Amino acid sequence: MELKKSPKVDLEKDKSIYFQVGLAATLLAFCGIFWVSVSSKEAPQMVQEEQVVEATEIVEIIKPEEVREKKDMPKQTVKVMSDILKIVEDDAKIVNELDFFAEPDENMVVQPIDYGGSAEGVLADEDVPFQSVEQMPKFKGGDFGTYSKYIQSKIVYPAMAAEAGITGRVLFSLVVEKDGSVTIEEVLQSPDKLLTEAAENAIKKAPKFEPGKQRGVPVRVAFTLPVVFKL
Repeated sequence: MELKKSPKVDLEKDKSIYFQVGLAATLLAFCGIFWVSVSSKEAPQMVQEEQVVEATEIVEIIKPEEVREKKDMPKQTVKVMSDILKIVEDDAKIVNELDFFAEPDENMVVQPIDYGGSAEGVLADEDVPFQSVEQMPKFKGGDFGTYSKYIQSKIVYPAMAAEAGITGRVLFSLVVEKDGSVTIEEVLQSPDKLLTEAAENAIKKAPKFEPGKQRGVPVRVAFTLPVVFKL
């Protein structure tokens, strides 16, 4: 008995169609794999480029002319406080020549003032007072102490100052001139104007000194005089 094939189940006639479909599918799969491999290679390169950009530093470009100008700039010297201030050690004693806050003392010693005079000889500028000379000024046969006691004895206490209970010390800077007269250079200390005026009046009315001399020549001699007022 001869077998007959049905045309509906005959696969040979669709063989070419299946081959084309399989070929197309294979081509698509190959293209997909190629695209994925290319994309994976490009991605790290992009990340690397971004990192390089972030790590880049901006460098300031200095022109040669600016470098020469900076080298030619003069050096500035800054003074430190230790160079300006004189440092005194802890065990050093600081002596004040004039104690303006001491209690009044009528036995206070009169001190000469140093204006730059030298005992070695007469200065070229004879108007500068001496502190000490070969022959010091004399007052009524005595010295500055005698003069201080005389002025103190001639003080007339101002009535208004006495009523107000004003006391204290007036300190003068005086100069014995070449003719023996006394000049008031400055009032260094005074508790009240009334006391200053009273002391000035006593000084102006006092007799002259025998002038001081250096190598036999009369010169100006400076000294300080305290005048004490107490009730």
